[in-house]
Amino acid sequence: QHQWNEAVSCVTYEIFASQLQAQGDTAGAGIFKRAAALSIMSLRRWKQPDGAWWIVKNRFDPKLRHGYESYSFLSQYNLLPASMLATAYMYANDDIDEGNSFAETGGFVYTPELLHKVVANVGGNYVEIELYPDAPPHDVTGLTRMHNRIADPLVTGTAGVPLAQEGSPANIAGTGFGPAWEIQNGSSTRWQRLGQFPYQDVLNTSLVVKSIGEDQAVFSVTYSLSDVSAMSTVVETYTLSATHVDVSVDFTARDATAIVGVGLIFPALTYDGQRNTTISMLKSANTVVVSLPGDALSMLGTTCGNTQLTPTCGEEVTWAVIDPGSSTRNGYANVMHASMPVVKGCPLKYSFWGSAC
Repeated sequence: QHQWNEAVSCVTYEIFASQLQAQGDTAGAGIFKRAAALSIMSLRRWKQPDGAWWIVKNRFDPKLRHGYESYSFLSQYNLLPASMLATAYMYANDDIDEGNSFAETGGFVYTPELLHKVVANVGGNYVEIELYPDAPPHDVTGLTRMHNRIADPLVTGTAGVPLAQEGSPANIAGTGFGPAWEIQNGSSTRWQRLGQFPYQDVLNTSLVVKSIGEDQAVFSVTYSLSDVSAMSTVVETYTLSATHVDVSVDFTARDATAIVGVGLIFPALTYDGQRNTTISMLKSANTVVVSLPGDALSMLGTTCGNTQLTPTCGEEVTWAVIDPGSSTRNGYANVMHASMPVVKGCPLKYSFWGSAC
């Protein structure tokens, strides 16, 4: 989440735009010209009052090094994006009219070559799913990122809670936006969550794309887990539209009689280093709403990230905060837990969406 990523993207897109324009491909040039502009817009949101960037996507005092890697420093990671933007300026051709970028139109579901991820986008609603995460310091297994054109990505979800990241106390467990299950263990029970398993415990994964259209994409991701998991396989089926991420989860347990509950676990941002969120639990609607005040640069106003669990067979849902104050790249988060009893034949279903508040 270093800011230089957008700066390097800006250079790449300006070069592509200029090359395509020279080749007579004005439509292609417009796509990449718009992508370069979006990169600049992202960078503007992270300027400090003195003109320097917060070098990662939070607003903590740089002295605290929150979300930094061991190699992250305010100096070189301001100089690098500045250099990249100067290079982008050299290649920029302002005679190119902007079109719509791929990030705004979407229409794709795929696994990038040599990267263990699934990325999907419909109408500007984007998700990223980690298949074999670089855990514990960086990522977590499963759904970790949801960005759309309506809400601040900090409230819709831009990173999971890693087990441990450099320079921060260890968290209780790795947590993405995904399923969990309760295991009977003698007279007590314990919970496992998909996000807690590092790549060593993810034996195999597969992506099946069922349909892709202008308004909707449907695809499934299957995880085969090692025997440290009470579930041998977890299958997430995503229905992605321009506004919502709807997920249905099916499990295969090693011992079905030992599974007594299922649920949804996800991080809800509480503080980004400068701004506090407001977390509202609407228990009657089985929904959690995280709202974040806007800022002058994003021009979004106050926006909300919404998470809803849908009991498919009338199960009673219990909501709780289980890991308060978890450290993330973007600040601190409360890990929210919605749980309900297992009912045979009833899949776990939940939804995520961003909105203005």
